Amino acid sequence: MIATPDTAVAQARAKGGRAAPLPPDERRRAILRAVLPVVRERGADVTTRELAEAAGVAEGTLFRVFDDKASLVRDAVGSAVDPSDLFELMDGMDVSTPLEDRLALLVSAWLRRMQDVMLWMTVLHQLRKDSADQHGDQHAHRDWARRQGEFAAGFRRRLQTMLEPDADRLAQPVPMAADLLEIALIGAAARTAGAARTGQHVEPVSAPALVGFVLNGILGPADRPEPAPRR
Repeated sequence: MIATPDTAVAQARAKGGRAAPLPPDERRRAILRAVLPVVRERGADVTTRELAEAAGVAEGTLFRVFDDKASLVRDAVGSAVDPSDLFELMDGMDVSTPLEDRLALLVSAWLRRMQDVMLWMTVLHQLRKDSADQHGDQHAHRDWARRQGEFAAGFRRRLQTMLEPDADRLAQPVPMAADLLEIALIGAAARTAGAARTGQHVEPVSAPALVGFVLNGILGPADRPEPAPRR
């Protein structure tokens, strides 16, 4: 069951008590969590009635918290692409486990996240296409770019930290190794996105295959050249 902004109030009343209204920030977060499934399903075509029903509130309540439907959908998308879960996974990695296993876990999580991000980007694109609020669109675009920049910086920093314990095994310095892995990840996501835009079907790259490629290249063990000396 998805928690709605009125859950706390209902639970308190069921116990015979009287609950105070949720603080504004908490109510806002609760609404965003509650509407995500319907926004994911309906995209920018979602109606305010559907949003209100998903949140368990009256339509008027939505517009006491958000300026309009577009701002609610934008903020819902922003909350959906929050990287906290991925960063918590990276921060909690046990560096005593083999590098191959750590990277496979990370790549699997990253690829799942990118599938979601592409879906949410489609919602934003549709919203921008249908919107007459150019100022709001520009603000949303800047906010999206800022979020992506923060994600990229945080991801790169954590990726280097993950690789550091195995620096002596790497053919490249840690920053370069992290860059190469990130390029491979972005390429895999772009390939899937490009196929989706053109209506083609491509088999997604598996996490073990991508990790194996980054660590060993595409040559078999007998044909791999000696690692180039570091500069």
